[in-house]
Amino acid sequence: MKIVGRRYEKEILMQCLKSNRPEFVVVYGRRRVGKTYLIKEFFNKQFSFYATGLTDEKMKGQLKGFNASLNEYGFEDKSIPEDWFEAFVRLRKLVESDKVYREPVNNKRIIFIDELPWMDTARSDFKSALDYFWNSWASSQEDLVLITCGQKI
Repeated sequence: MKIVGRRYEKEILMQCLKSNRPEFVVVYGRRRVGKTYLIKEFFNKQFSFYATGLTDEKMKGQLKGFNASLNEYGFEDKSIPEDWFEAFVRLRKLVESDKVYREPVNNKRIIFIDELPWMDTARSDFKSALDYFWNSWASSQEDLVLITCGQKI
């Protein structure tokens, strides 16, 4: 399907692809307005990694879902990570591999984490782990675009 409208949003996403630096994009808004649709269609559903949060799941369930996504994209360890820090270490290993998908515009690695607020369960340290992932590694990767998506709280 073709994205109708959203010219401004598509321009921003294209700028991120053409950028010579790492990009962290946050897409938020109320439910059912097309946030996920916009990202999936713009990138033709092709990502280096894609995961979505699970509604009404506690941390262990969220980690199980995240690890299932890691496995879909080629990470071989089937065991569930102990915490979010371990999950993001696994994501880094996956995205550093030679097999990871790169988009054709600028050879970037695209990470899309959808429904991010659902992953951030009570006492899960999700925000700290994401912050550490970005600040310790991802923010120095010139060929990386990290996109997060979720409803406005």
